Amino acid sequence: MFLAKRYRNNLEILKENNNCLETKLFDRKSSPRVLSIVLFSVFLAFYCVSESVYLNFSATYFQYIPLKLTASKSAEIVSAMATSYTIGRGISVLIAIKIKPQLMIGYHFVILITSIIILFFGQNSITLIWIGSLTLSFGFSPVNPAIFSFISRYLIITDRIGTILVFSSTSITIFAPLVLGPYIEKFSPIYIITIVTNISISILLFIIILYIIRKTNKNYLNFVINNNNYDFQLENTTKF
Repeated sequence: MFLAKRYRNNLEILKENNNCLETKLFDRKSSPRVLSIVLFSVFLAFYCVSESVYLNFSATYFQYIPLKLTASKSAEIVSAMATSYTIGRGISVLIAIKIKPQLMIGYHFVILITSIIILFFGQNSITLIWIGSLTLSFGFSPVNPAIFSFISRYLIITDRIGTILVFSSTSITIFAPLVLGPYIEKFSPIYIITIVTNISISILLFIIILYIIRKTNKNYLNFVINNNNYDFQLENTTKF
């Protein structure tokens, strides 16, 4: 395919056609572009660790909690979790039409924290385990694509930036089995601790990113107004 029909990204096509691409908030010269890319990458990396742990270690975790579920029962719960995860993504496609990705990420973080609390305090109740695991799956379901949608609102995703983001999403994840593998059978709460730690870091980074977006947008508006270019501001400012 490289020889027959070489891939060309949208930026190359736009340059050839002399078309203008909308300048996004962190693509402006005065914006903290490098800082934003670093924060987005680290945010994505820590979130992906928590989702990876959830996907790969749930069945093992359920067998070593105080209830000591059988392998078949754990597999049954994990199967239901996968169904909830799939349904959640389907529902989120419709919700995403109406709301901004940062809002979706925010309320799903609330769902995730609530689900983890239910799982932690429900280790002796099969009912709470079912409720916590299914809501945890629903909470995780749309966040990964929502993060990429969120990033694309403020950055033009070039091939280079896209590569950085994809690399970041797996950069820390590869170490998760090394941490959980040897210890989850001896100390099952490490499953919850790992997810909580990474989600907490993700939430903190998310809040920092939102603050920088708001501050950068405010500084840009002040610059435009001070330079008597209000019409340009209305047409080109990326709304928060």
